[in-house]
Amino acid sequence: MSARGYSILVFGCVLAVAMFFSNAELLHSAQQQVPGNAVPGTIAPGAASVQVVNQPAVQVVNQPMVTAVQSGEWRVSVPAGVSLSKGAAMSIDAPDFLEPGKRYTIRWATGLTGSYTIVQVSRGWALVRSAPGRLWINAALAVAIEEEK
Repeated sequence: MSARGYSILVFGCVLAVAMFFSNAELLHSAQQQVPGNAVPGTIAPGAASVQVVNQPAVQVVNQPMVTAVQSGEWRVSVPAGVSLSKGAAMSIDAPDFLEPGKRYTIRWATGLTGSYTIVQVSRGWALVRSAPGRLWINAALAVAIEEEK
């Protein structure tokens, strides 16, 4: 049975239970005022009052999924007592054995591997031929690089 089927089944059961208890409450709430001189078990002439109470206990709640996103300007602050010093610019070069025109199998830290033909190497990056066109990859971040024969 599908999730929708279970939802309909549960709603029906809840509704049936609510109707059962509403009817039980109705039976207990129906009261007839009997004059003081009437004998039990006989029909007494006169006016009668009946109180009908119907208070079902069914609550259907729809809680929508909310997705929150950052909006507005981002602000970064440095706590008092912490100082930032100027650092030297650093660049990690691509391995020096990568040669344009050769094909390599590269394994990344995620465990994924890819086969790439190198077009150009420049300051840690390698331009490779890929299925849709050309792609720059950071070969310095590779876990393993193997030349294909």
